Amino acid sequence: SKKEALFFSRIHEKKGILELINSWSEIKPANWILKIYGPVSDMNYMNKIKMRILKFSLEDSVFIYDPVFEYDKKENIFLNSDCFLLPSKSENFGMSIVEALSYGVPVLTTEETPWKILNEINAGKIIKFSQDNLTSGLKEMISMNNDDLISMGNRGRELLKKKFDINNVIFDYIKFYKEVLSQ
Repeated sequence: SKKEALFFSRIHEKKGILELINSWSEIKPANWILKIYGPVSDMNYMNKIKMRILKFSLEDSVFIYDPVFEYDKKENIFLNSDCFLLPSKSENFGMSIVEALSYGVPVLTTEETPWKILNEINAGKIIKFSQDNLTSGLKEMISMNNDDLISMGNRGRELLKKKFDINNVIFDYIKFYKEVLSQ
């Protein structure tokens, strides 16, 4: 069966989907498919994406789906994915990255997101946004074996659990307020 790369975010130019399609067409990864899910913010941009898929004859490896909001369906999509791709040109947090990490899915994203730590702990690939960097980062990600992808995803999940565990968050707030009050 084919491995699945997942883009699960809003369909908008700042998300780098056209560049992702360009990289996908250059690499033409055998044994992989790319699934794109998300609400459409800009129908003209969506039409460009569809035309690019046709132009590069990627209809057998790149698929566009309607957005999914139901928890069970979303969970199934993430759990069946081998990597998560968000080549964003600008991102304030990247909730979809958090979702991918929570399911142990390794992430390829850009320095334009606040997730540089993923590179430091080998829980994902963080690239400076450019077409060439995206192509080489994608090539590296899809050439990884299953064990490496799973290990990378597990490290991301552990980071998320450690960083966003409610007890740790509460402890950090208490510590912060104690420091502020003691000044």
